[in-house]
Order: sequence, then C-alpha cells, then structure tokens
Amino acid sequence: MTRTTTITTVLEEIYNTVETWINTEISNDGILGDVEDFITTLQNERPLTTPSIWMQKHNWQPVKSESINKHSMITVEFPIEFDCIEYSNDLEEGEQRANNLVGRVIDSILKHYTRRSIKELFKFVGFEVKEGYPNGNLKVNGKQEVIPVAGVLVLFKVQFLWNNCLVSIIDEDNTMSESVIDITQESVSIDDSDSSKSISDIESIIFKNNVLEQKE
Repeated sequence: MTRTTTITTVLEEIYNTVETWINTEISNDGILGDVEDFITTLQNERPLTTPSIWMQKHNWQPVKSESINKHSMITVEFPIEFDCIEYSNDLEEGEQRANNLVGRVIDSILKHYTRRSIKELFKFVGFEVKEGYPNGNLKVNGKQEVIPVAGVLVLFKVQFLWNNCLVSIIDEDNTMSESVIDITQESVSIDDSDSSKSISDIESIIFKNNVLEQKE
C-alpha cells in the first residue's frame, strides 16, 4: 500500500524500529527477558520497577559533509542513550548488574540490526558505540538511597530521502527483515532475588558528565 509521509514520519519510524528491537528481546524472554520496565519518553511520571532501561533520544544531525537536498538521499546521525537501572542490597553487585544490562542492550541491538530497507522508508548504514557511562547513580527526592545506573550512548547512521512525499511501505502485519548480523549470545546467570524494586519520585540520573533530570 502507499502512504503520504513527511520527515516527521521517517524520524518516528527510526525510533520505533529501535524500540521494537528492545521490546522483542524483553517480551519474548530473550536477551533482556528479565527487564521489568522499558521507558522511551524523556519524562516519566510513574514508578520504575527494576531492572529497567531508559531510552533517551539525543539531538540528531545530518553528516556534516553532506548538504541537504530534498530530491536526494541524505545520511543522518541519530545518537540514542540507554540508561540501565538495577537494584541490589549490595552496591557493588548493583553496579555489576547495571553494566551487564548495558552489554545486553548492545547485544540486543546487534541481533536485530540490519542494513536492509525498513518499510521502504529508510535504511541503517552504520552503528557505533560512542561512549559508556559505567558508574552512574539514580537520585530520589527526599531519600539518601543510592541506586546504581550504567549507560551507553550509541550512534545510528540512517539514510533516507529528505522530503519524499509518496512512499510504498509494507503492511503493518509483515515481519521485519531478518538481521544480516549473526550474534552468538552467551548465557549469563544472575541471582536476581533482590533485583526487583519499585522506584518513585525520581529527581535525576547522574553520570560524571551527564545529568538526566526529571522536570516538574
């Protein structure tokens, strides 16, 4: 079928595709089968249940060497941050779990990453791990409790037509193209008896050079 689309539609589909990859590994008892919460919005008004993943969209921009032309293909860089929140009665163990979860987020992306065209709208042409944040913590309003957080900033390079008006896309019921990258996932045994915790009234997530604040 055909659908009228704009640059906004393309942007939404890029983020939705990445979200689908993560959700697939959560809901199908996959690499992220132990994750209780996956948040994809900047603001979160409900309590978190750990283990949890917080997906944050950073500013996107065209590759500097390219000029924007609505009639030609353009490559755009999309940085996305994943903050992994784990709870444990032992802080060191909590940090280890949070960093383990970061690694499994990367594995989940690689498992589904494909350079094939997605819904005939765009295609991924590059994936990089830009920076890791191994020693963060979550600050809760009015409490002294420290909850470990680890994060990673990844970069997707995406190619699409800047202002394509009519595009042909596959039906929503069709499955996504299979991954062209084969990842062998090692099983990780973790005692999660005390890893589930509901966290409310979050003030901020703090890394050395990065603060993710919850605004009123």
